[in-house]
Amino acid sequence: MLIVLILPILHAWHRYNHRIINVILLIICILMSYAADRNLILKYLLPFYIGLSLPEYRKFFSDLYQYPRIHALFSGAAVVGLLACSHSMIVRDSFEFRLAISIFGGLTLSCVLFGRNYLHKLLEHKSVRVMGKMSYSFYLLHWGVLVITCSEFIRLISLQDIVKTPLLFSFVMAIVTIPLTLIIAWGGYQYIEYPCIIWGRKLGNIFRSREETEYEYSMEKQQSS
Repeated sequence: MLIVLILPILHAWHRYNHRIINVILLIICILMSYAADRNLILKYLLPFYIGLSLPEYRKFFSDLYQYPRIHALFSGAAVVGLLACSHSMIVRDSFEFRLAISIFGGLTLSCVLFGRNYLHKLLEHKSVRVMGKMSYSFYLLHWGVLVITCSEFIRLISLQDIVKTPLLFSFVMAIVTIPLTLIIAWGGYQYIEYPCIIWGRKLGNIFRSREETEYEYSMEKQQSS
């Protein structure tokens, strides 16, 4: 519930501030999430803020990848970081590992998508846009749906059978929980997240209109003097 209340404020803050300020705030959120192991609010808000910020820099990255050397540099750094995280045994099951894997994996995927025109066109498809919009709801809900579904399956199936075929059990859980989570996530985005984004835009427009009004008033005052 607290996350739902914070979402419009966070969206308004993102729209109101400059890009450089948003980058600084993003770094602060990452550092705070890294330090606060028990602060679940920060950990759940961090992916939302990253997803909120990425579209602002989409044109910048698409223009950047037109240069082969820079594209190769980004691709190499992303792949090296992804391999380094994959072979790291220290933070294998930690939040920091999942965060690093997500960042380097996202960079690798973006390098591939922006590097090929026919793959880049996939991002413009309506279904991909819908999936991208409700990805945060999916992120929040999938673990809960997975736990509940697994517990119900354990009641029906003996634990020994699950231990004997763990890969089959994981595959069945993925088939069952992913479509179910997509349905629930669509409802969460449609009736919770999207209204919060609309409220955030309205708040951002209010702040902007106040700033523009104050600027116009100061200019009129200077001209009159």
